[in-house]
Amino acid sequence: MGSNKYIQTDFGQCFAGKKTTAFAANIWVDALEMQRGIFDTSKNNSGRGIGFFIESANGKRREYTVWVDEASSMHILIRQSNDTVILDSTISLVNPKNLKIKDVFPRMYATFPIQIFIEIDNQGMDILYLREGPGQKAVDVKVLDSRQMLRIDSATQETLGEIKSFGLIGYGGEIRTIVWPLVFFRE
Repeated sequence: MGSNKYIQTDFGQCFAGKKTTAFAANIWVDALEMQRGIFDTSKNNSGRGIGFFIESANGKRREYTVWVDEASSMHILIRQSNDTVILDSTISLVNPKNLKIKDVFPRMYATFPIQIFIEIDNQGMDILYLREGPGQKAVDVKVLDSRQMLRIDSATQETLGEIKSFGLIGYGGEIRTIVWPLVFFRE
């Protein structure tokens, strides 16, 4: 999207011809380089974050990323196709003792566990669910269940339609994560 620097892994080609209805991930973020200073979403700059993207067959794209500010507040950021930020909301999700900030001048890093679940086209809506993960532990696939997570109502968006691409994305700076497991749900 735009000129922002990011890295992404697209799993869409793995499921060509099959409708994906949801996907989920248990993520240990070992290091997420943090944005120093004020992140101004009105300037559409990338900031620093980790999350996922979905892209429809007609080219519409949406990204959901989690980022942490200098005050140790976690945010959910949603961008649309043209880099327009449609949501930047603080979320109280991870216990403060499990959200660690390391200041290694000139950089700052956040470390935290998170679980993400997205329902795609649930009665015309894409619905995001989150919760704190168990830390540096793998989880059974059955644990990644939206009924056991917090629905982020402010992140619920009208569906993009038939999804052709989806996957993980990381923005800006250094990012070290371990994802286990990553689960796809299909009709």
